[in-house]
Amino acid sequence: MLENMLLSKDWHHNLYLGEPGHLKKFADPRINEYWTYEKLPEISYVNALEASEEGVIYHHHETLWVLANNFCADTYEVAFYADTYKDQLGLLPAYQYVNYNGDGSIFQGYAWR
Repeated sequence: MLENMLLSKDWHHNLYLGEPGHLKKFADPRINEYWTYEKLPEISYVNALEASEEGVIYHHHETLWVLANNFCADTYEVAFYADTYKDQLGLLPAYQYVNYNGDGSIFQGYAWR
């Protein structure tokens, strides 16, 4: 999982920024507009302060560039803590972020109309 996440992060950055050392803009300004400015649905999860309480889910909007960067960071965190949390991995806000946004906004964002 970690290797795939690192590849995804590299592909995401290279697609938006260009190959390392060769900064570039998208050739089509519509794609740049879509990735940089158009807001897509984002769902975040925050743990409760007390273990007996439920966490809070926030619905807001963010660009594809930010969504995918958050997704890459959170998949890295999930991979890092997987052995520690085991069957309690769902308690991590990072896990919830990946779960809520991966198949939704991020996949659909990459698919672009």
